[in-house]
Parts: sequence; C-alpha cells; structure tokens
Amino acid sequence: MRFFYCLYLVFALFLLFFSCSSKDQSDQKIISINPTEALESTLLSEFVEEVKFIKLETKEESILAGTREIIIKDRFIYAVDKFQKAVLIFDIEGQFVTKLLKLGDGPDQYRNLGPVFISDDESTIEVIEMMGEKSRRLTYSMPDFTLLDTSPFNTPWSNSWRRDGELYYFSTQQIENNIDGEATNAAIIVRDENNQLSSIFPKTIETKGSGFSPFTESLTENKNGDLFISLVYDNTFYQLINKEANPVMSIDFGSFGIDHSISFESIERQMEYLAQQTEGKASFPVLNIQDPSLLAFSYYFKENGSNGLHQYLDFKERNKVIHTKSILNDLSPFPEKVFLSSYFFTIKHEVMHKGYLVDIVLPSYSLNGKKEIEVEGLGLIHAEDNPIVMLMKMRSL
Repeated sequence: MRFFYCLYLVFALFLLFFSCSSKDQSDQKIISINPTEALESTLLSEFVEEVKFIKLETKEESILAGTREIIIKDRFIYAVDKFQKAVLIFDIEGQFVTKLLKLGDGPDQYRNLGPVFISDDESTIEVIEMMGEKSRRLTYSMPDFTLLDTSPFNTPWSNSWRRDGELYYFSTQQIENNIDGEATNAAIIVRDENNQLSSIFPKTIETKGSGFSPFTESLTENKNGDLFISLVYDNTFYQLINKEANPVMSIDFGSFGIDHSISFESIERQMEYLAQQTEGKASFPVLNIQDPSLLAFSYYFKENGSNGLHQYLDFKERNKVIHTKSILNDLSPFPEKVFLSSYFFTIKHEVMHKGYLVDIVLPSYSLNGKKEIEVEGLGLIHAEDNPIVMLMKMRSL
C-alpha cells in the first residue's frame, strides 16, 4: 500500500510541476533530435565569414582570478570576478578602464558580491549583497562608483539571474529557498517592485544542503528584449513574461531522453541516477540563442561514461541546420574549437551581440597544455592571460 501511495504522490507532483504558472503547451514547436546523428565536426567557415578578437588586457590591476560572467554592452565590457568580488571594466577594444571593488563594512561597501546588473545606458551598476535576510541592493553611478542608493533586496539563492524592468528573475536549479516562511525548490523565483518573492514551477525535494548545476547560465535575451529560460529536467524552453513562463519550444530526444521524474527525488538519488543510468542518454538542453534569424541550443550526450556537448544551430533565413559535436575553427590559428554556449567554462555570457556570434576563449584551456603561443593579429598569448572575447560575423544569405 505504501508503495502505491508513493507512486501516486510522485505522479501528482509531476502533473503539478508541468501545469503551474505556464500556459498550454499544445501549440509550441517541437524539435526531434537523435544525438547519434550529430556530425563529428563542422567547420566554422560553413556559417561564419570573419572573426575578430578582443583581448581583455592582462596587467597587475586587471588580472581576472575567477571570471563568473562577462557582460558586453555598447561602451564597455564588464567582467564579474567571483574570487575578488569585483567588477572589472574594459573598453570595447579590451583595454582596462577601472574596477568596482568596494569590499568591506563601510556605508558604500558590500560584504558579498551577488548578482550584478548594468543599466541599458551604462550609467549605473547594481550590486546585490548576498546576506540572507539582510541582503541589499547597492546602486553605483558609472564610471566613478559613487553610491546612489541602497535598499533591502529579498534575494533567493540561484545560479543565474536577469532583470526586466522592475522584475528580477532567478533560476534556482533546485537550490532550496524560502518564500513566506516555507521551504521551496521552485525552478524560478521572481522578485517584484515591492520586494516580494513568488515562484514558478514549485516543488519540494530533499537536498541535505547540497545541489548541482549542470549549466551555469539558464537565461538568454534576444535583440528584441525577449527573455527566455532553460530549466533542469525539462526539455521545454520558456519565455518569461511578467510572472509567467510561457513555453515556446520543446526538444524531443525520443528514447535517448533521460527520465525527468527523477527531479522529484532527493539530490542524492538524482546524482546516483545521472552517474549510473544515463549512458547513451541526452540531457539538459540549454537555449543559447532565440533570435529571428538564428536558433541555437546545446545539450549533453553521454558516451563511454563521458558527457559531450552537442550543438544545434538553425539558421532560419538560410534554411540551414547544423547539428554537431564540435565546431572547428578554420578561420584563424587560434582557438582550435569554438563553443557557442552561454555557460561553457562556467563563464556566463550572451552568445550573440549586435549580430555577431560570441565565444569566450580561456587561454588556459585553449593552449592545450602550452605555456604560450604567438598568434598573428593577437600577439603573444600566455596560459594565464585574461579571457579573450571572440566575435564571429555570420555569412550572409
């Protein structure tokens, strides 16, 4: 009897998860994917005609110790460093300009560097000081970092975040949070203009204080300002509008898909399942670009005990689809491979900027064990150098 009761409970929770705070999915686009049909490799020149690089200047005052996020705007490039708890600012050519580093207990200082938000006109920078119930939002002017305002900011624990007007969206990836005194592992938490939190896709699971993030960036914004989110254990991509998540498309892996009902089990059980029962399975698709001209997403496929990153690109105006395990760079001597992924190397970034595809190149990885190399047009690159922004101009019709 207890066994059948548990089955019923899991089924009821499953239905609840896929029905709360989202619209009907019957009209959404479905893309069928067979991971075994992905090409072994694709040449970058098949869809890119030109590449250029922005080397983020490496000198004593601008060394990045642990880059969490790179935000490319019109005037500056902002690199959020999780170890220094600082935001380093470079001009659009990569030259170091200044650094927001106000760590301390003073009235204009923060003790922890949480989410960072840059205003559209780059006149202000918001820093969320993660301090539990004492969390604050500090707003500084740019580029002199004069403190303009502080205010209480109810901040959930999450792995990625975006702001849309007065709403702040947080992707939790099952991290345990608290809303109105109740614990929740809701997939999305929204903070409104009244500093109130609400959840989308609520659930509660056993975590024992642990968690994991199969991808560090869940959100992407297109040039029209539309905001989209990818969730763990969910092959549907959603558009965030007000306090709703509206389905826009789903990935159908068929028999290659993992069992999403595991999402209602404990984190410990999830980890066991992913380690022991997912050989030959596809998992965790992430929407990287949802633009009028290009759809791009990536996912993991486990072969021989290792999860490989597969990339899918649909060039809508060219009626061309590329589904590949690897993109080889044949347009420049460096780097060897390109990853059109918003989270690879755990550095969050948008994969499209002003019509250019974007990859963040880590010299420590891309030098393949070498200490340094000389690259025409880039000069000498050392393994310990700052990340390099790679911009790729797509081929025209």
